[in-house]
Amino acid sequence: MVLEKIVDWTLSLQQTPSLSDTLIHIVPIIIVVFLIFYFIVILPSSKEEAKRKDAISKLKKGDQILLSNGFLVRFVQHEDPWTIVELSSNVRAKVDKNTIQKVIE
Repeated sequence: MVLEKIVDWTLSLQQTPSLSDTLIHIVPIIIVVFLIFYFIVILPSSKEEAKRKDAISKLKKGDQILLSNGFLVRFVQHEDPWTIVELSSNVRAKVDKNTIQKVIE
């Protein structure tokens, strides 16, 4: 009696679901995980990047900007793909536009 139950139990473990049954359960989970990832990570990041690029395009001479290395500098002019900034009076440097983190208002 007990041995039969053990054999039945082990046989039930060996039965694997078909591929279509597995996909029916896995695909919705993958879609939900992707949507969560999109709304939590990708969408806010792209909005922030669009704001940053818009602020960079509207820079005026003398605006203060923060670079990715932590320097707080004044904007002088654009020379694609470079930006000329002033570190202190009469000290200018060419930096890549991508190093601009944010515009200080």
